[in-house]
Amino acid sequence: MGLEQPLLADARRPLGGTHASAPDIGRFLAEFLGARGKAVKPETARQMVANHNPAGVRPRGLGFDIGEAAGSPGCSGRTFGHTGSTGTLCWADPATETVCVVLTSLPRGAAERHPRELAAERVAAAARR
Repeated sequence: MGLEQPLLADARRPLGGTHASAPDIGRFLAEFLGARGKAVKPETARQMVANHNPAGVRPRGLGFDIGEAAGSPGCSGRTFGHTGSTGTLCWADPATETVCVVLTSLPRGAAERHPRELAAERVAAAARR
């Protein structure tokens, strides 16, 4: 009897990353709103949330999606964030100084309207008020 193949990472599910609590992720993202230098040097923080791609290519910073698509409907073009294959989502919008972190274990393709988007949209709507 042969050994089963291990679950391998692919381009859709890298199966890796950082593990942290929602409050810790929120504090980490907040560091990039003010570039205070607690998590990384201020210049590094500014580079991480700046677009490094040419026009016509999805805006990306260093580890973050950048722009309105990085957040939820109503977020500003300065928003930065990241999503995960297991249904996680986090973003920060410097225009409203809002941080949103949604951690789930529901894979992103498991629901037509994933609960992470619904929750994040409510956060964005509340920040606009």
